[in-house]
Amino acid sequence: GVKVDKNGQGLLKVFKHQLMQFKNLGPDMADAILGVYPSPSLLLQGYNQCNGEKEKEKLLENIMVRRGGGVLATNRRVGKEMSRRIYLFLTTRDPN
Repeated sequence: GVKVDKNGQGLLKVFKHQLMQFKNLGPDMADAILGVYPSPSLLLQGYNQCNGEKEKEKLLENIMVRRGGGVLATNRRVGKEMSRRIYLFLTTRDPN
């Protein structure tokens, strides 16, 4: 597991590991999301500032994910479906 000290050092790694539990969400995408929302509470605040469910589902959709480095680097977005899955995971109260 990831060690978290009294000052909260390590919490960013914990959140990164949580995000990476989603299928097809690797370290590059997790880092891109953490660059905008470095904690679950900040992400939830972002959702609270949205107008309506559709906007909340799309909150992370256009975050750019950089993969690789140098000449071979590619960019893509988090995407609509991944954004929706993360939103539902963090906010749904119905276990089904």
